[in-house]
Amino acid sequence: MIELATAPIAPASAPLVVEQLTAAGYAAWDAFVRGAPTGTPFHLLAWRRAVERVFGHEPLYLVARRGESIVGALPLFQIRSPFVGRNLLSVPYAVYGGIVAVEDEAARALLAEASKIAHAERVGCMELRYLHEPQGDDAPTTDL
Repeated sequence: MIELATAPIAPASAPLVVEQLTAAGYAAWDAFVRGAPTGTPFHLLAWRRAVERVFGHEPLYLVARRGESIVGALPLFQIRSPFVGRNLLSVPYAVYGGIVAVEDEAARALLAEASKIAHAERVGCMELRYLHEPQGDDAPTTDL
């Protein structure tokens, strides 16, 4: 059996909080991604470091927590290009990315927060690349 939580599971009544990932949460992020059925190597922080160092794209990683437990993760990068302007992408130079969540509420909250950031930053588009089609997501999609 796969352990999905990175800390003792909080009761469902604990509030869901979405925030930007900080260095204090790096180990918990990678542990969550490795244990989640939809996590991929492109969700891990090693990919973040590679993209940030090689291409200089600004990472913006969102984490959903219920109590001390991570219940969702969304790696994003702000891409600036003279050809396409500013975009949010999860994740660049990879075929998969998007939201990894063990709760539908967490997935919806992460998408809502990412959309809020996209509007505030006035990006041209936000692209989430999924390995598995997200459940209950009514956002526009295209298949590769």
